[in-house]
Amino acid sequence: MDAAVLQRSSGVAVGLAAAAAAGAALFARMTSHGVASSPPARACNTILPLTPSTVDEDVPAVVMNTAGGRRKRLGVGGRVCMLTGKKKHKGIVRTFSEKANKRYWRPNVMWKKFWWAREKKFVRLFVSAAGIKKVDFLGLEQVCKMAGLDLYAWCLPHWMPGSRQPLALKIGYTPESRRDKMFWPDYNKKLNQGAPLSEVCSEPIRPPGKPAPWEPLRRKGPGTPPKFEVKRLVVPKMVNA
Repeated sequence: MDAAVLQRSSGVAVGLAAAAAAGAALFARMTSHGVASSPPARACNTILPLTPSTVDEDVPAVVMNTAGGRRKRLGVGGRVCMLTGKKKHKGIVRTFSEKANKRYWRPNVMWKKFWWAREKKFVRLFVSAAGIKKVDFLGLEQVCKMAGLDLYAWCLPHWMPGSRQPLALKIGYTPESRRDKMFWPDYNKKLNQGAPLSEVCSEPIRPPGKPAPWEPLRRKGPGTPPKFEVKRLVVPKMVNA
């Protein structure tokens, strides 16, 4: 029994060696005739280094600091509707024993594609169910004008210069949105009129903001000069005896 097993294992080893020798001879023959071997398969999650041959010259290599995203810069970051400004609100729910339990009501927000009739394309927005009904009733451009959304700037990629509109949305909840409400009357007529707002007009001149808590409200000056001249004490020189 042991002799049969040894003979079988030796036969398998001889067969593997013969197969390896045949493969090496075939590879040498292919390389000698100039036949290029196929490159090894690359895994899907393999990251190639950025070399001049792999980088497209037409695509600008720009690193953007989003500061929370485009919607946050517009004043509607998080689960907030871009067209109505709906966000979560706080309330209470009472049990049978009249115990008050605090809870939040959140809007039914989702990403939705709207057909833009003027430009003949779809626009993807983060809106609530109430915003969808409002668009169906009034139209996309009218609702965007009421909200202060520049569709031409929103449709551009975030690295292009015209993708940032100069003002935050009217329905935003951030301090920037409340600050920019005073400038919107000058920009309403130019909103969604064939070009982004940043290409038609420049940013407004905003008033200086409040100083930081660690900065003094008033910068100290040189101070009030004294009424009389202070005479310095002169120490007499010691004379060696």
